[in-house]
Amino acid sequence: YNEALKTKNQKLVTPTVKGDRTSAWAQYSIRVQTKTKNYKPKTNVRDEMQAKLKAVGIPTAEHYPVPINLQE
Repeated sequence: YNEALKTKNQKLVTPTVKGDRTSAWAQYSIRVQTKTKNYKPKTNVRDEMQAKLKAVGIPTAEHYPVPINLQE
């Protein structure tokens, strides 16, 4: 996934696994850079990324649409 998700226009933060280890993830989580050069958030970036992944058959989910520290 790390190689497939590399693009010229999106800055993604993908998980890493050290060479002497094996992943045991239940989910493959990525972070999408959501700020522009002037640091104003782009609110539709996640939706755009989810649509692109869905178009090629990769399911996605938001596990915490509201960050844990902002939940009641």
